[in-house]
This record gives sequence, structure tokens and C-alpha cells, in this order.
Amino acid sequence: MRPILFALPTVYLPHTRGGANVSLDALVRRLAARGCECIVVCGAAPGDARETEPSAEFPYTLLRLPAPIESLGEAAARFAPQAVVVRAPDAYTRVNRVAPSFGRPLHLYFQSAFSHRNYPAPQPGAAFRYAANSPFLARMAESYFAAPVAMIPPVIEPEAFRAGARGDRRGDAVLFVNPVAIKGVHVAAAIAARLPHRRFLFAPSWPHSDHHPLVDVRLPNVENVPRTGDIRVLLARTRLLLVPSVWEESSARIVGEAQESGIPAIVSDRGGLDDSVGRGGLVIGLGEPIETWCEAIEALFRDEAKYAALSEGARAHAARPDYQPEAIVARFLEWIDA
Repeated sequence: MRPILFALPTVYLPHTRGGANVSLDALVRRLAARGCECIVVCGAAPGDARETEPSAEFPYTLLRLPAPIESLGEAAARFAPQAVVVRAPDAYTRVNRVAPSFGRPLHLYFQSAFSHRNYPAPQPGAAFRYAANSPFLARMAESYFAAPVAMIPPVIEPEAFRAGARGDRRGDAVLFVNPVAIKGVHVAAAIAARLPHRRFLFAPSWPHSDHHPLVDVRLPNVENVPRTGDIRVLLARTRLLLVPSVWEESSARIVGEAQESGIPAIVSDRGGLDDSVGRGGLVIGLGEPIETWCEAIEALFRDEAKYAALSEGARAHAARPDYQPEAIVARFLEWIDA
């Protein structure tokens, strides 16, 4: 068995189904299927500090701890992993304090932008190896840390995100996921208000918190759908994906998930969203008027030929060879073996 320890400072599945947690779970499942002994050390929800052995629900060991990063040294001593992979950027400052005690490099895997955080200046002989989940984030990190950064995109299992028997889209709604401010909920609400004849689905992803409160949009044409563990239920009702993020997105996993069903996305020009959408959608400048967004949506409802071209582009973008699960796993193993 090849032990690999993953650490994140936040609560994990099933308590919160954010894209970073879903991506980690998909990667670890693939590694476990290859015979790796995977251990995920994560935060504990109230009353849920415990350890679980591999099971049908999670085929890997889970340690839910009140202070997962501060306990990282003890977990590493116990499991003697070949590599310790820490999800960044949230825990970087705390990890930086414990890194010297490991006596070997730690692997930091960046899954969101970090330029607004107070990171230590790069130093010679740093005790880290870096990876990022998008080309945009990898380029940013290489400049920021003056070090090589591997690009390891999130694992998206094609069959798990194809709506319908063959992945055929058949909906007529505009889907917006994660109604919080930084994801552009106010932009999405303004668009919906100007298009009362279109149906919108607003779907939560992150849990409600003081830092990122969920915004309850109440409009006649907006359906605030409940959380679901199977996004295909929503994708089957969706014609277009709307991603008007206002912060520097690394990649927006939901774009790749929707593309498996040939659903085009209309996204803002923030971070790596243009890389994520490729030929499978449209990119609109965040500073453009709301009417520009509305016109783009209306055009893809009226012009079937344009819609079909973007839908085919979405499927082709999802099918890129280097973004297939086994190729990503191979790249990940190459990174921790370097």
C-alpha cells in the first residue's frame, strides 16, 4: 500500500458539498482504486469529531478533528505517508509554522486564488512543492512563489455528471450555483429581474456562514432549489449555466460538470473562467452592463445553430485527453514522486 495523507482546514463531505470537497473526494477515490492507502484529515462539524475506516460511503480513512492542521504532525507520524498534501490556500499560514518539523517537503495544492492573503515571501530552500487546479492559478503561483507549480485539474467523472441516459440536455432553465456575493449572486439576480420570461434555478453549494451568507433571491421566475447530492437532477433541467463571479475564480468546477452534458456556460472574465469555458460558452467582462448578459442569454435561446455549436464545443472541451480522470491521477502521482 502507498500511504498518502491529505489535509484541509475545513469541514468535509457530507457536511458541505463545495467544489473543492467534491474534487478531493473524486481524486482520492481514484487513488484508492489504484491501491493507495489514502487518509483525509479534515475539520469536524459540531459533535462529529471522529475517525472512520474505509467504507462503502468513503473508501478511505477519514479523521475529523477540531484542529486538523495543528494535528498534522501527529497524523503523519502515525500513518507514515509517502506524501502529505495540504489543500491551499486556506491553511498556508498555519502549515508554514509546522513545515520545518516534517524534515521533508510538504505538497501544497492550490484550489482557489490567494493574492489577497498575507503569504510569507518566497525563500530559498522552501519546504514546499506546489500544484494548482487550473492554468490561471498555476501561472499566478509560479510568479508569486518563484517556484515550479504543477497543473493538476479537478477530477470530474464523466458519467457522474451526464444528465439523462446519454448525457442529453433537455431543460429550459438558466442555472446559477452558489448564491453568495463573491460568486455574483447580485449580478445573477439583476439578470433574472430583467428577464422575467426566463426560468432561473438558484442552487446552494456552500453552507450559510457569517463570512459568506447565502442570499435569498425572491423573484417570480427564480426557483431557489434545495441542496442535492446529485447535480444531474439540476443539469437535466438546465439549458444554460450562468457564472458571473466577481472574484478571481481558479476554474469553477461546475462549468466542467455542465459541459459533460453539453450545457454551455456564460461566465465573467475573472481568473481562470475563460480557460474553463473554452469553446463551450461565452465570456463577458464583469464591468459590462447587465443588458449585455441578458442579450447573450437571449441570443442562445433564440439562435439554435449558435447554441448547438457552443453545446458541441462544451462536450469537446470536457473530453480533452489531459483532463480525463486517469490522466489527472497520473499527473498527481508524478507530482508527489518528484
